[in-house]
Order: sequence, then structure tokens, then C-alpha cells
Amino acid sequence: MEKNNKKMNKKAMSISIVVLVLATLTLTIFSLFVFNIRGNNLSEKVNVANLDRVYAIEELINFYVDLMIEHSIEANMDENKFTDNFKKEFENYKQGDNFVLEELRQIEEQIKDENIEIEKVNGVNKKVRVNLNIDIEDSLIYDKEEIIFISYSYTKTFEKDL
Repeated sequence: MEKNNKKMNKKAMSISIVVLVLATLTLTIFSLFVFNIRGNNLSEKVNVANLDRVYAIEELINFYVDLMIEHSIEANMDENKFTDNFKKEFENYKQGDNFVLEELRQIEEQIKDENIEIEKVNGVNKKVRVNLNIDIEDSLIYDKEEIIFISYSYTKTFEKDL
């Protein structure tokens, strides 16, 4: 008789294992159902044009700063003279209290001698370098609610040969 019980016990399952399997299946099916329902609400397409806009603004800033540097260069100048010229040229990109590109506003406070370096070889000016830290911010607004905020910061050394 003992042999028969041992054979049955090998084939028989504990009730706790059955309950565990059923609970796992129920939880999995319920989770998939909830994710599917909520996923339909969140399936809006994210417009990458905002990210492209940030890169386009970066290119515009770089373009304007290069122009400012180019128009500020004079023969045999030192950092002070270049800084003064750069400040004067910078004013050309203002329209009243506004700027041609609003992100240029942050450059104004960075126009100082410690951010400008003039490389000299044998007493002759060869290159001018301007170090700037630039922050660009943008956001994606959907249904009057900001859903994505983009903050892009970079440090660039603008360099021109004299």
C-alpha cells in the first residue's frame, strides 16, 4: 500500500502551486490589459521638430557670433580693444531691448577680457578665441500643457584667424 501512495504523490500537485499559477496568470493578464488601455492614451506622436529647432538655434547663434567676431577684428589689437569692438558689434544685433535671436541675450554678460584670448606669434596677432557658454531651452506644448522640456547647454570656443 505504501508503494501506491508514493506513486500518487509524485503525480499529485499541491494546491498552493495551482493557486500560485492562477494568481500569476490573472495578474499578468490584468497588467497587459491595463497597459493596453493606458497606452492608447499615451500614443501621441512626439514631434521631433522641437529638437531640430534647438539645433537650428545653435547653428544661428554660432553664425551670428562668428559674424560678430569677424567684424570686430582689427590689426594690432589687444584683448581690451577686441572686447570693445565686440561689444559695439554686439549692439548691432539688438533691436531696441530685443535681440535678433533672443538666445543671444546671454552672450552680453560673457563679453569680457577673461573670455577672449589673442594668440600672438613673434609679436604679431595670429588668432582670436572667444569662449562662450550657451544655453538653449525649448518645450513641446500639447493641449496647453508642457509635455516635454528641452534644455541644451554647450561651451564653444569660437576661433578666427587674423
